[in-house]
Amino acid sequence: MRLRDALEPWCAAEFSGALRVIDAPGGSVYIVDGLIEYAECPVVSGVDRLLTASGRLPADAWRAALAAGRTRLRVGDELVASGLISRVEVETVVLLALYDAAHVLFDAAVEVRFEPGVRHPLGVECRLDLAEVCREVDRRKRSLVDAWPDASIDTAAVVPARRLPNQFVALTALQWEVVANADRRRSPIDLARLLGRDTYTVMLEVRRMGWPR
Repeated sequence: MRLRDALEPWCAAEFSGALRVIDAPGGSVYIVDGLIEYAECPVVSGVDRLLTASGRLPADAWRAALAAGRTRLRVGDELVASGLISRVEVETVVLLALYDAAHVLFDAAVEVRFEPGVRHPLGVECRLDLAEVCREVDRRKRSLVDAWPDASIDTAAVVPARRLPNQFVALTALQWEVVANADRRRSPIDLARLLGRDTYTVMLEVRRMGWPR
């Protein structure tokens, strides 16, 4: 059974808790009153990586917020209280992390375990309907196929071409980051974690450039 199908009865019954993914790649989906509050997967960047590896927030500030807010489920509030980041920015990063994890997990056939009442320590109220998250996951999968149909590029090392057929090349800022950090070993997924970027966007830009090994 796909994870999205496993989630459906819990969401329909308006349960609150965490659906744990037991099989690889692992991860969790947190629901509150049947709505998706957060999702995480070790394959993609969570809120911590998106904030700190990107340089948006000092690692010490993240650790301080985590220490102060973890037990009270107020890590997001602690980040905002630090004055280093706005609530809108925190909510935006939460959504990026949620959709990234959903992209990896929702169509995976995995064994799951539901833990009632469990909440994520972030405590940020970005609650989405399951159908809405599924629609976004499907849209992302279509856009990736449109850019490059072979999904093996997502896990292959990014190897920039040594010579280009044209005299000039135009790259977006993110494409430049990818090329500048490609070491002939890191995949798009690896580069996303390194750069503190959301995985979907990095995969999409690599597919658009079309430079697999």
